[in-house]
Amino acid sequence: MKEDAEEIKKVNKVVVTIDIVSSSLILEDLIKTDNIKRWQDMLDQMTDYLEINKSNFSADIYKFIGDGWIILFEKPSSVDGFFKFISSINQNYEKRYINDIYPYLEKPPEISGLTFGIDEGQLIQIRMHEKQEYIGRPINIACRLQGAINEIDIKRGFNVFMSHRLFNSLKVYELDLYSEVTERPLRNISEGKNFRCYRISTSK
Repeated sequence: MKEDAEEIKKVNKVVVTIDIVSSSLILEDLIKTDNIKRWQDMLDQMTDYLEINKSNFSADIYKFIGDGWIILFEKPSSVDGFFKFISSINQNYEKRYINDIYPYLEKPPEISGLTFGIDEGQLIQIRMHEKQEYIGRPINIACRLQGAINEIDIKRGFNVFMSHRLFNSLKVYELDLYSEVTERPLRNISEGKNFRCYRISTSK
């Protein structure tokens, strides 16, 4: 029991969850046309891009979750640089989607791209089956925020939802980014009340 307790550690992280918009529709289409290898190649290339660039932002590519990633960051010293990285991830995906996926779709989805949910706070770092894992409220909030981004948000150019507290802590309002405060219901997070957050567009 003592050895297990020594494996538990508390860390403070900025949690970014990334989701590929319309991934199920894209995947089903590529399976029908026997082009699933193109999807696998694109995911490999995106993961390589994240791995190559993570050291510049003190980031840990924590998990691939089927249709996106969870990335853990140290609190950024440059908030502008942090958002430029987020924007570059989206741009990299869009380039690969247009060049490597879109031409092979029989019925391309109406909306595409990446969406991001972002929160910050304390996580519990543990070892499970020889792997490093994290648990904690910031992961839950980041995932719920990303899931709260709807089709209307995406069509209006909003691809990032960030918690109200983190938005103000990082002084995101000082950046040249368009943002709006909003409230959304987040399941099992705010006791049935709407959760206050900011929706942000990373495109100029």
